[in-house]
Amino acid sequence: MSSNLPEKVKNRINKQAYDRIINIDINLYLNNPQMIKNLHQERSELFLKNHNLESNIEECSSKIHILELNNKELATKLASANRDSIVSLIISLFIAILMGIGVNFATGDKSTWAAGLIMIILAIGLYIVNIIILLIQRNQK
Repeated sequence: MSSNLPEKVKNRINKQAYDRIINIDINLYLNNPQMIKNLHQERSELFLKNHNLESNIEECSSKIHILELNNKELATKLASANRDSIVSLIISLFIAILMGIGVNFATGDKSTWAAGLIMIILAIGLYIVNIIILLIQRNQK
C-alpha cells in the first residue's frame, strides 16, 4: 500500500497516521463483526469530515474570489486617486510659482505692480478652481 501513495501525500500524512495505515492486521477483521463495524463507523466519520472540509474549501475559494474582485476595484480607485492628486499637485505648483512671481512684481517697481496684482488674483482664482475640481472628483466617487 505504501508504494501506491505519492510522495507528496506521504509527506502530508503525519507519521502516526501513516504507520497506522501501513500496519493494519487484516486477520483482526476476519470473523470479527465488532471490528468491521468500528472500521465502517470510522470510515463514515472520516467521510463526513472530508465532506465538511471540501465545503469549507469551496466557501474559502468563493471568499478569496470576492476579495480579489474587491482588491481589483480598490486598485482601480487608487490609480484614479493617484492620477487626480498628481494633476492637483501640478496645478498647485503652478499656482505657487504664479503667486511668487506676482508678489515679486507687486512689491518691485511701481511700473510692474499692476501685472503683479493680476498674477496674484489669477493665482487665487486658479486655487479656487482647483478646490472646486477636487470637490467634484470626490463627490463623483
